[in-house]
Amino acid sequence: MADMGSLDLEMKSGRHYRLRSAKPKDAASILKHSRKVMMNTDFLLTTAEEMNYVPLKKEKEWIKSILYHPNKLAIIAEIDEGIIGFLDFHGGHQLRTVHQGEFGMSVDENFRGEGIGRSLVSTMIDWATAHPILEKINLEVFHNNIPAIHLYKSFGFEEEGRRKKQVKIEDEYFDLISMAKFL
Repeated sequence: MADMGSLDLEMKSGRHYRLRSAKPKDAASILKHSRKVMMNTDFLLTTAEEMNYVPLKKEKEWIKSILYHPNKLAIIAEIDEGIIGFLDFHGGHQLRTVHQGEFGMSVDENFRGEGIGRSLVSTMIDWATAHPILEKINLEVFHNNIPAIHLYKSFGFEEEGRRKKQVKIEDEYFDLISMAKFL
């Protein structure tokens, strides 16, 4: 993906933020954001402890691999204090799956309900719609993450399946819902 430039947007509260392509120089900030979000939610598969083992150099290489790949996208939402949202999309890497891809997203708990997630998803859909190969966007969401499910449905994502008891947190099981949107 080429650099998407930046978009200056306004939260529901009136505060301004920016969306832009993630760059290798953002690696430390992305790791910090990811650890913070993972410490404050159970709706992600990776734990904050697991993120502690991601070396900065590896994160920089991962972001660089996205930045220069035509079928991948990484967007950050930021304010002066740092990153408040992150979305990464990875298209299929085999000839028979290159037409589709999957994304994941996180938003800082202090900024949820402000439209950050909506702007990240909207920007990704716009990029995917303009993409010459992509036809389908996939995601997985915890069955009890009602705000996220509502957001995805508002963009036209539909449930395609359910992986029962796919996630275990301590002694509790959670289903993962597979959702998709055709472009």
